[in-house]
Amino acid sequence: MRIEAIGLNCVDVFACLGLYSATPPGAFIPGLECAVVIEALGPSRAGDEAASTCIAPGDRVMVLTRFGGYATALHADTRYLVPMPRAKRSSIGCVAAASWLRSRKVPAARLRTT
Repeated sequence: MRIEAIGLNCVDVFACLGLYSATPPGAFIPGLECAVVIEALGPSRAGDEAASTCIAPGDRVMVLTRFGGYATALHADTRYLVPMPRAKRSSIGCVAAASWLRSRKVPAARLRTT
């Protein structure tokens, strides 16, 4: 996924200052939400067929991460991606990702930054 926009919130600031208890040990990339463009999909896993078929390369989506959102690209499970309304700008998608997804208690994605 290619990151188009990122969100900046108090957790990012606290993590960078060492004041957030869930900050990964050692060096890390901040960023808990972002708006991305899907560049490619990996192979489906058993039970994930429905999630992977509703998202395709070229789609713009919102994603919550477990840090790593300030990178230029990342990998995340399709279960943590929500299609962005077509009329929305990527910067709006970041705000929507933080408020909308967190209000529904969607767990943060396990990801790798690239």
